[in-house]
Amino acid sequence: MKAPAPAARLSLLFVIGSIAAVGGASSPPPLPDQNTFLQQFRSTLQTGWLLPSGYSFRETRTELRLNDDGIVIGKSVKVLDRPEPLDRESAAQRERRLRTEVDACRKENEIVEEAFRLYDFRLVGREPRDGHDAILFTFAPAAGPSPRGNEGKLLQKFSGRAWVAEADHQLIRVEAQAIDEVTMGFGLLARFEKGSQVVFQRRKVSDTVWLPSELRYSVGGRVLLVKKLRIEGLREFSNYKALSGHPTN
Repeated sequence: MKAPAPAARLSLLFVIGSIAAVGGASSPPPLPDQNTFLQQFRSTLQTGWLLPSGYSFRETRTELRLNDDGIVIGKSVKVLDRPEPLDRESAAQRERRLRTEVDACRKENEIVEEAFRLYDFRLVGREPRDGHDAILFTFAPAAGPSPRGNEGKLLQKFSGRAWVAEADHQLIRVEAQAIDEVTMGFGLLARFEKGSQVVFQRRKVSDTVWLPSELRYSVGGRVLLVKKLRIEGLREFSNYKALSGHPTN
């Protein structure tokens, strides 16, 4: 048998080298166990994932109302600094504020418990999000469980996707879409159409603290169940500052 020609030998060496390089390349780490990761994710949601307790911040609310032809028929912008200035807070006001915060935290945890009871979560894979290594999940109402309250009834009307930071199991982003008509009020009695969307985003503000950055919603339905309307809304959260006596990490 004749030896391969120089050009053929070079081609052969190139193929062998390529195979060796691929074989020697480090493969990505295996995906985390779904149940274990979800338990850790659930734990972070039960420690104040929504309300930025211990921080002052600015909330900017922008809302557009469009008619059936897509023409803007109304716009509102509100800028709110939260919490209200505390230097003029009386003892009674402080007690009422703290009681409200406790009740809101309890309600958050009830919603988390209901979501993990009602939804079927599926780990899709890794997908970087906003500069963070993230695990992508899909979620949809599971067959069987019945909602225990109004929040659960609302949750069962949505499915979507969620990105969770792999390093510390913190929620980065959730995109939810209505899979059925939803009746609720955005200052109006309305029935929102199937396909209406909600997007909630968080960002890392310190080594260990994640806080809301924005909430977007796009909903279409009928005002007073008669007049068609679309509402496009954006709530932005900024200027976070740790309140005195609260840790920043």
